[in-house]
Amino acid sequence: MTETGYIIIIAAFVVICVLVGLAGRAFKTVSKRKVLIVEVDGKHYRTLEPGYRRIKPFGRKIVGKVNTLVQTHKFITPKIPTLDEENIQLDVVLRFKVFDATKYYYEINNNPASVKNAVARMFKDVISYIPHDDVYPRMQRVLEQVLTKTQDIVQEWGVNIVEIKVIGKKRKAVSVTADDPAKQPAPAYKPVPATEPPQVHHEVATPAKVESRPVSLEPVAEVTPEESVDAVPTEESYFDGRLLQLIGWRLITFFVSLITLGLALPWAVCSMYRWEMKHMVINGKRLRFDGKAMSLFWTWIKWILLSIITIGIYGLWIPIKLKKWVTKHTHFAEETEE
Repeated sequence: MTETGYIIIIAAFVVICVLVGLAGRAFKTVSKRKVLIVEVDGKHYRTLEPGYRRIKPFGRKIVGKVNTLVQTHKFITPKIPTLDEENIQLDVVLRFKVFDATKYYYEINNNPASVKNAVARMFKDVISYIPHDDVYPRMQRVLEQVLTKTQDIVQEWGVNIVEIKVIGKKRKAVSVTADDPAKQPAPAYKPVPATEPPQVHHEVATPAKVESRPVSLEPVAEVTPEESVDAVPTEESYFDGRLLQLIGWRLITFFVSLITLGLALPWAVCSMYRWEMKHMVINGKRLRFDGKAMSLFWTWIKWILLSIITIGIYGLWIPIKLKKWVTKHTHFAEETEE
């Protein structure tokens, strides 16, 4: 084959890779458990609902993912002074659901701690007017008041509280539930232009009403996932990679390895695993692969030499060695960022 023929083949391959990459960026599969927030030039452009969605590949940026399933959070309130100046702490289980993902993302930065803090603050406001010995006997009424008053606040953040429960080791759990959040209408959200300051409503502050702002409170004690209700994770495991992306990466890694006679195989392996882990979520935590191609390259050379020395016998262990190396360099994205 002439030199011109090789150039045409390489050019055609590059064009195919570019087209496959653009096709992968132009379509997005959104799972049923979340919605995606899309911005253009730092401003809200649209919210992608669950399903197979089309999005322009240039100028559009996915800036956030909002969980639309019912979220369950357990926390311990700070010490609450009662009417007779005694302190009390409550073990609270909070369940809520986001019905307007756009408002939830922009009003409270997609942060469930704001909802927990609002509930904790309302417990403090309600219980401060009750004697210590009357708190648990009147807990059902307390929960109803907390739910009603907090609901008014969080609905402005695009959130509906489903249930609030108070549990205890020696006391029977008491809970109160709200209407199905799915039946609540989702008001249209109009983001404020970047050139204008956020609108602030100047009203007389009351304990039960907060304007559309995250509540600033004293810290609420967090609970580890193992201490969650019934020890069942509230997040799911899933893979959100797309078929066109997978085909594109397979083609790229195959041709690059073929052209370089296998020398670029470590780069291809690292690129492939980096893409897979980027789109893999385990128990609500996204994975991240931090393996370096140069590190794998020298290890790969060692494996090849050992395989040659042992007349191919060592090659039987290479897949296991590679799997161990990949696992060693795979972490949860949150832990890696910290």
